[in-house]
Amino acid sequence: MLRCVCGVEVSGAGDLLFVKDVGGGLRARCKNSFCRLEELFAVVLSDKMAEVRFSPMFSSFNLLFMGSDALEERLEKLVEQVVGFLSGGKTLKTRITSKWR
Repeated sequence: MLRCVCGVEVSGAGDLLFVKDVGGGLRARCKNSFCRLEELFAVVLSDKMAEVRFSPMFSSFNLLFMGSDALEERLEKLVEQVVGFLSGGKTLKTRITSKWR
């Protein structure tokens, strides 16, 4: 299970708050109102592509608890679920960026 640095479990879009970014993208934030982390990841959607950039703090924190293979698998599942939610069920080609790779 992925966790925010504040300890809240993150398993899908229902566990996140989405805030519009100045550049037209979306920032995913933890639902915990006391969480100090500005964003868990940012999403930029276009017609056929979604780009997801994970926060180094979020990905490194989870890497400590599960290792790189399990983390990569869980991040991909989270991205698939979130992109489907944000795009209204469309399947988009997705590019994932994170600092731990």
